[in-house]
Amino acid sequence: AYRGRGLGTDVLARLEQKVASLGIAYIWTWTAGYDGYQFYLKQNYEIFAELENWYHSGHSRFGMRKALTKTG
Repeated sequence: AYRGRGLGTDVLARLEQKVASLGIAYIWTWTAGYDGYQFYLKQNYEIFAELENWYHSGHSRFGMRKALTKTG
């Protein structure tokens, strides 16, 4: 009922802003390979690890990361 309303995007953006304000340059998270990782890709995260068949269902586990400050 709440999917597609931008709530997750808003909460994640607020978290990223708070973390960045503390001087933290990168944020990492892990997510299941059903479709959760696609949410993070849309938020400009990149996949840094994939653990194939991590779950009994055969789905992968994805490590995601994002730079919170622009470099260069």
